Amino acid sequence: MASITTVSPADEAMLRGLIASDATAIRALYDAVLPSIITYTRNNNGSEADARDVFQDALMALYKRLGDGPFTLTCTLKSYLRVVCRNLWLKRLRKGERVSGVLPEGQSPVDIDSLMDARMEASEREALLWRHFDKLTDGCRDILRQFFAGTPMLEIAERAGSSVGYVKKRKHQCKEKLVAAVRADVRFAEMKAAQ
Repeated sequence: MASITTVSPADEAMLRGLIASDATAIRALYDAVLPSIITYTRNNNGSEADARDVFQDALMALYKRLGDGPFTLTCTLKSYLRVVCRNLWLKRLRKGERVSGVLPEGQSPVDIDSLMDARMEASEREALLWRHFDKLTDGCRDILRQFFAGTPMLEIAERAGSSVGYVKKRKHQCKEKLVAAVRADVRFAEMKAAQ
């Protein structure tokens, strides 16, 4: 079986299911990704049939890539497939450019390598952040999780049975701990050096 590394066990299971031609895993991929591909394609001079063709081509390319050797995915499988489908659709539009002369308004040819590099870098930064987030105390994680979700400070304070001033101070301390832990990580320095 091919060596697969992903950021999500669910994504790894779907990829292994794709390799094994598991109908359940393939259906899960279709259900998770195809609706957004249909929407994107329809919004860019295509039809649902075009979207299904592009998605099928993307799955075949992914299947081939999985068979070529070790596969590392540093973004979500859904994001990866969306980028591949978008690139395939734009490639089809460019081929039709000789007939129509234009791409849809606001669209330009996409360099999938640079787009995937940017997505992977963002995914690696996010993974680093969450790795250190998980090491915080339960109280810190709870306050920051609510803060990141946009919960008002008053509501966070009421849930915690504390004052707004205390929650603000605690949120600041927890955020500082998280930032310090991320900055102290060797991988953070490597990412900064690579930019």
